[in-house]
Amino acid sequence: MSKYKKMKQLIADMRLPEYRYKQLLDAVFLQGIMRFEDMKLLPKTLREKLVEQFGETVVEIKAIHHEKSMQTDKVLFGNIKNSVNYPACDVGKCSEAARVCVCHKNIPNMITQFTGAFASKGINVSDMVSKSKGDYAYSVFDISEKADEDTVKSISSIDGVLKVRVIQ
Repeated sequence: MSKYKKMKQLIADMRLPEYRYKQLLDAVFLQGIMRFEDMKLLPKTLREKLVEQFGETVVEIKAIHHEKSMQTDKVLFGNIKNSVNYPACDVGKCSEAARVCVCHKNIPNMITQFTGAFASKGINVSDMVSKSKGDYAYSVFDISEKADEDTVKSISSIDGVLKVRVIQ
């Protein structure tokens, strides 16, 4: 049974109303809340059970690059591990100017629209990974130039996009 289904089952086992499950999904996908403790719309007992069974966060993210100096400590992310709604995705270290990570619905024509948005700005996609799980997908693009605000807005405005994250 997937982690996603286990959370739904946990809510049912606790005899909570079905709308609590929708609140959980809205917190993750619409509000971008990743820590169960921060999902204040959910009852405290449910939040505690979620932490107990699944850990502190919905998605476990693994660092792909870490630089440390006397002035700064940078950790860059882009991989997904043990996600509720997204498949495992390990894309390794980005060797280009930027990495754009897109959480989106698993529907036809999404990749074409993303690559078209980059192409319209003259940006080359040097590496790409796209994974799906059920209704959702996660795509990672390593691009030749830094992603400016217009590029991010054009991708964010595509119907079916839930969240865009840029690592530069």
